[in-house]
Amino acid sequence: MNDLILDRFLNFLLVEKGLSSNTLESYSRDLIYYFRFLEARDITDLSKTQPETLYEYLGSLKGRKLSGRTQARTLSAIKSFYRFMQEESLRKDNPAQPLQGPTPKRSLPKTLSEMEVETLLHQPKPGSPRGLRDMAMLEVLYATGLRVTEVLWYVATLKKYGELLEGPKAGSYYRYRLGQPVAAEIEPGPAE
Repeated sequence: MNDLILDRFLNFLLVEKGLSSNTLESYSRDLIYYFRFLEARDITDLSKTQPETLYEYLGSLKGRKLSGRTQARTLSAIKSFYRFMQEESLRKDNPAQPLQGPTPKRSLPKTLSEMEVETLLHQPKPGSPRGLRDMAMLEVLYATGLRVTEVLWYVATLKKYGELLEGPKAGSYYRYRLGQPVAAEIEPGPAE
């Protein structure tokens, strides 16, 4: 029964909310651990879960020494799940609503020195297809500040040589033209 509700919830997050596959995997894993916790306490009916049980579960996360970020994500998954159950009339209340989790620490990203950037940008070998790909990806990373997973998404949606057109999330949109050293090495694809 819980597996069916979980599948419906994940489908809702994918279709209605447009969450990324990484977020869906994390939420799924977090909820499966939560369901196992409930089963160990002989709680099989999710419509009867009480806030006390949720507080106990959050305490168990702290006891496992999970990071604040992981605890916050898990709580977010549980809150979203119970909100979904309430909206779908699978339960009358949301026992997770009053819960507050840890505020994850935000750390600044580590930066490379100018020399490290130069070294990195000169690593790919331009004479091979893989080298051209690596040059293009490094250039896009350096010029736009995108994450590696975002660049991989954009590379997969390359429509014309040198232009990246569609984003991985609903509403995001980038257009980026590769620099001359990389673009000069890429032959145009067939005309659309």
